[in-house]
Amino acid sequence: DGTGTGAQFGAMRGIALDSSGNLYVTDYTYGTVRKVVIATGAVTTFVPASAGLSQPIGIAVDPASGSIYIADSANYVIRKVTSGGSVSVFAGSAGNSGGTDGTGSGAKFSYPTGVAVDSGGNVYVADSSGDTIRKITSAGSVTTFAGAFGNPGVVDGAVAGAALSHPYGIAIDSAGDIFMTDSANLIREISGGTVSTLAGQQGIAGSLNGVGSAAWFSTPAGIAVAAGGTTIFVADTSNNMIRKGVPYNTAQPPQITTQPQSVVNTVVGGLVILQVTATPPNSISYQWKLNGSSLSDAGNYSGTQTSTLTISNIAANQGGNYTVVVTSTSGAGSVTSNPSVITVTGAGSPPSITAQPAS
Repeated sequence: DGTGTGAQFGAMRGIALDSSGNLYVTDYTYGTVRKVVIATGAVTTFVPASAGLSQPIGIAVDPASGSIYIADSANYVIRKVTSGGSVSVFAGSAGNSGGTDGTGSGAKFSYPTGVAVDSGGNVYVADSSGDTIRKITSAGSVTTFAGAFGNPGVVDGAVAGAALSHPYGIAIDSAGDIFMTDSANLIREISGGTVSTLAGQQGIAGSLNGVGSAAWFSTPAGIAVAAGGTTIFVADTSNNMIRKGVPYNTAQPPQITTQPQSVVNTVVGGLVILQVTATPPNSISYQWKLNGSSLSDAGNYSGTQTSTLTISNIAANQGGNYTVVVTSTSGAGSVTSNPSVITVTGAGSPPSITAQPAS
């Protein structure tokens, strides 16, 4: 302990800030938690080695109660430190690894690495070796919130069927949305009970900046999020970088990744299907238009407010320029596709010779 450069640390893994301007740092090497007063640089040992921590990693402060939660990784438990400095096992069975849900010591973790606290005092844990996100209520009841124990993978969708690949860091914004780093070099989000991949390309390590899968990471670990979820920050470990990202669903309009294609010389009475693909896959709406006028599901039109427009038994007067407007339902803006040109031939029009007979 000491002030400024007079203090020394082992391998530092987790860091958290309280409302009074103090930093709390997990010292992985020595099994301690250190406190740093930002204003003075004074460093003291907040949780000593005698408390029995083993390879502590994640740490989070509950701003409401002032309590501190620690991922005591090699002991397979979550520790709680009250504002008065009392240290206890909040959830998990010390020395017993597993994926069992339950209350207090009746629950088991499998190398927890990240912790975060929401506005209701619930603690969320990135249980890395268990491939899950766990939720602990203020009463110490532990449930599996996302992923399946011992079943690593990258599957987006409803939390009940989603698969995670060794999640490591975790953060929560003021809306309760969860952001996490995934060992498949991905940044993932849980919002409204749905898991989605925000950025990175599965299994690809790199340091590219870009949008969505065009951005590459290499062993992303720690993660933090601005209160409103408008900005995330990632410790991109193997790249020796701090990366900054803006989630799609809070700040950016949708992006069209596959434009609808033109259809040339379809015949009257034919079937035409136009499709568009946009990112993100949820929290967006669609509106198809013909020559700038909005279409509705009527007659031979269907899917006018989905990603797929179907025109059955097409009429001669339904040729023209088709576009689709993709709009963020969170108010982040909209984007319009390139025109899809449909030309209709037959019934009422003479045939057109496209290749003349040769002499």
